[in-house]
Amino acid sequence: SGDSYEVKQTRQQVMDGRDALARSLYEKMFSQLVATINKSFGNTDSTLGDGKPQQKTRTVSILDIFGFEHFQSNYFEQLCINFANEKLQGHFNEYNFSLEVKEYERERIQWSYKDFKFESNDKCIELIEAKRTGIFALLDEQCIMPNGSDATFCMKLQTQTSVTNH
Repeated sequence: SGDSYEVKQTRQQVMDGRDALARSLYEKMFSQLVATINKSFGNTDSTLGDGKPQQKTRTVSILDIFGFEHFQSNYFEQLCINFANEKLQGHFNEYNFSLEVKEYERERIQWSYKDFKFESNDKCIELIEAKRTGIFALLDEQCIMPNGSDATFCMKLQTQTSVTNH
């Protein structure tokens, strides 16, 4: 119809609006990703604590340094927070275990790696951050593609994760 109007805003108001739009877009994409994953697993009701019986199916969870978190709705920001926590936990473990190994060697204590009984989170981290095949790389690719969509992102994600064992 050709009508337009201008609204004067401060630089901070414009940046706040931009940030709110970005958070909303990421939240919508992440919610769609979770819904698609749940649907592919056969979950018809992904909410917890609603009193309805839950169907027993496979699930996807990321363990952060404080344990598993169950929210009615997880946002993209929560994935990023959990991912950062996993990275930090990995660095913490590697640093502390290397110090422990040096201490054992200094004290000439007999040991083996199986004594630690520690499972690394490297495969989970790789699944998320791998350069060309990780979740973040695939999401970035779809965001810059002219015809990128939730559907093509989910198809690529399914293809990439079907060849891994984690």
